[in-house]
Amino acid sequence: MLSSFDKTGEFRSLFRHAAAMDHPHWHIHIEMVYCAAERATYEFAHRELVLSEGQVAVFSAIIPHRVVDSDDDSLVYVLNLPIEVFLNWGCANTFVSRILGGEIYVAETPHHYGEASFAAWHGDLNGGNRQLTDIAVNEISSFVRRLSFQFDVGALEPAKGSRRDVKLISSLLPRVIALLADGSGTNLTVRRIAEDMNLNPRYLTTRFRELTGQTLGQFIRQIRMARAYTLLCGTDMSVLDVAMEAGFGSLSQFYATIRASTRRTPQQLRDQRGAIAEQLKTGDMSQNGTQAQGGAFSRLGVITQPQPPRAPIAGAHG
Repeated sequence: MLSSFDKTGEFRSLFRHAAAMDHPHWHIHIEMVYCAAERATYEFAHRELVLSEGQVAVFSAIIPHRVVDSDDDSLVYVLNLPIEVFLNWGCANTFVSRILGGEIYVAETPHHYGEASFAAWHGDLNGGNRQLTDIAVNEISSFVRRLSFQFDVGALEPAKGSRRDVKLISSLLPRVIALLADGSGTNLTVRRIAEDMNLNPRYLTTRFRELTGQTLGQFIRQIRMARAYTLLCGTDMSVLDVAMEAGFGSLSQFYATIRASTRRTPQQLRDQRGAIAEQLKTGDMSQNGTQAQGGAFSRLGVITQPQPPRAPIAGAHG
């Protein structure tokens, strides 16, 4: 579910054992996970990804996700990055559009970065010192831009958004959350959001697409799919109730959208969730690819960018 503490517009850093989670969750951030020790297995819409020590994953946290398995000594750093800030960092356009489109980027950490970097950022973001927080954000920005350059060499772009554009996205995302909190996803429409922001719907959708590489309508569908998925997998609500709660206008529309995106029916998604839970109990995860392509979201894939492991330089952050 959309957690009460997962507020957009805020940086957040966690350091913890990668313990298995009972249910998938989602929130409106870009998430970056660094595996500091052993390995952790994440589930993204019924597809598993094994993150090994020294690897980093970047993905849109709108995709329902959770830890499903890990080694006893597994440790991860989790950074939540505000989408509107991420969009203004000047990353490669292809990298941004594929992340926002639902793909997962996995790589070895670039040279000069490693656990010491993530430990310092974690301390600075949680330490209460504004200057150190700003320094950490600048260093994280450099790190993410380096990842995007590593993915698409030579494709770094000037920051796409003006201050006005960033303010637009910063205002839009809280409105999306507020409409979700109304209790009915049917409120979440382009027209309703534009009316609430006193903007022309066409202007809003055009600017959103220029900044993110996808339409506002596609973004809303992502959120509806995320909400439906977490309700199917985390509750015993009927399929009809899930469809209405997630904001689909009818059961037939819900089935059509789910089938188009996942090639499964809602009940098959729910049944598959039970099968994975049973595999976890028995320890048999052999039927799930560690870095499988495709999955329950039509654009969900794993972008891998392997590099020879390099020893981190202690204390280097940027």
